[in-house]
Amino acid sequence: MPNGWSNDWPRFWADNRLRCHLPHLPAPVARRVEALADRLAEHLPRDPYPALLHGDLWGGNILVAGGRVNGLIDPACCHGDREVDVAMLGLFDHPPARFHDALGLAPGWRERQPVYRLWPLLVHVRLFGASYLAPTLGALDSLGA
Repeated sequence: MPNGWSNDWPRFWADNRLRCHLPHLPAPVARRVEALADRLAEHLPRDPYPALLHGDLWGGNILVAGGRVNGLIDPACCHGDREVDVAMLGLFDHPPARFHDALGLAPGWRERQPVYRLWPLLVHVRLFGASYLAPTLGALDSLGA
């Protein structure tokens, strides 16, 4: 998972989280992902405030005891837009609205979620097969790709 420094967040995301999957996708899906990657600056901020990301944040990687989070496991850490972890968490789990409200996310964060969810979806297509194509195509549809 390449995580080198970049001063252009959309280019980083396009190259290191989307285009890297193109050779491993069915051709029609690869064309749509590539078209989205080519215009990713329309969807993502160029320079979001950097945060340390867990990188694989979903319910199975959150340890809870006594109603409190007491640990996070299985990290794939990097620096980036904190909305990445929010998107991953919302892919398989459904945090309550108060969770999102407490984060104070930038306007438009909901519209960016499909972009950030594409990365784990593409990984899942590669690892687990066609059962992940429908949500992948849904994310692409929502982005006009």
